[in-house]
This record gives sequence, structure tokens and C-alpha cells, in this order.
Amino acid sequence: MVLEASEKIVYKLDNSLQGKGVYFIDKHKCDIDKLKKMGNGVLQRYIKQHAFFDSITPNSVATLRVTTVINDQGIISVRACYLRVGRSTDTHVKSSSHIRIPVDTATGLLDTFGYTTVWLQIPVHPDTNFIFKNQQVPNLKECIATAKILHKRVPFVRAIGWDMIVDTDNKVQVMEWNGNHNDIKFSEATQGPCFSDLGWENLWRKTN
Repeated sequence: MVLEASEKIVYKLDNSLQGKGVYFIDKHKCDIDKLKKMGNGVLQRYIKQHAFFDSITPNSVATLRVTTVINDQGIISVRACYLRVGRSTDTHVKSSSHIRIPVDTATGLLDTFGYTTVWLQIPVHPDTNFIFKNQQVPNLKECIATAKILHKRVPFVRAIGWDMIVDTDNKVQVMEWNGNHNDIKFSEATQGPCFSDLGWENLWRKTN
């Protein structure tokens, strides 16, 4: 049971997105009736992230966005990856304040620059002064392998953005997956073109 897994639990409302509708609750103060009044949602145990991510920003759990696609032959591949981290005042990563750093899928190295919400390039985290260049994400290969395995279970979704993180035991933890609005614009701008070999530009002709 989730209440037995950790001292802190997370409650995410249905249709929550961009960091909205996410609540953190002390398990000893969890009021099921109060949660019901908030609306439908899901309870998740709080993830204790790997020390690498804590060194970037310790107040919120970072998120690795791994983007996978499946082609017409059923082959799944990873097309992009970036790290989302919060600011010092954030309890969790939010689209309104996050910083995104491209990640090399082959080496796990962070890009030299991260990007603010207004696309300003920055070489360090503005709150912790963590330098992005030459820093390597732990266990990225396992994150990628996990994303590919999971995508096989939903092959009818052609592109998925997986939100995951590596915990203190160096294990991959999956937070959620996004089959829509998975922020490919950032990947295209910083690591693209990511999807040019898939022929997606011709799909509109089949429906018109």
C-alpha cells in the first residue's frame, strides 16, 4: 500500500499537467475524505532521488523526459532526452518555472547550457550554481531500456514522452507517460531534427 511505502505521499489529480494539481501529504495526516473532495486522482509514494539530482536542486524531484517513437515496422527508438529541474522555491517541477537541460542519449552527458522558460541559455543552475557541462546523468542506459520496454505495451501510441528519475538505490522510477503534449518542441529546437525519417509530414495528406 502506498501509505506504507514512505513518510510522504503524492496525490495527483486526474488531468493534472504542467505541474498543476500535484499535492504532497504527510502520510500520518492523510485524510481520505478530504482527498475525495479534491477530485479523482492517484496516490504515489514520494521518490527519493539520486544524489546527482539532489546536487542540482534538492527541494524537488527532477524529471528525465525520454522521448520514444515507434515506426511502421514496430521498431522502437529513443529520439531525445532532457532533464527538467525545479527552482529553489518549488516543491516539484513546474512548467511555469522549470529549467530544461538537453541530455546526450549516447553518453548521458548534460549539455553545456540549460534553458529557462523564456529560452534564455544558462550554464549553471541559478539557485545552486550547479555547472551543467560535463556532468553525467546516472544510469541513463537503464532509463532508456525501461522506456523502450514500456512503449512495447502501448504500440498504438506513436510517440511517448516518459517522465522518470533514478532514485537513491540507482533504480529507475517512472512517474508518468505522455502520449500527447510531450513537449517535442524543446527537443526539436535543441537536439533536432528528431523525427525527420518517420514520414509524419505526409500524414495530413491521408486525412484530407
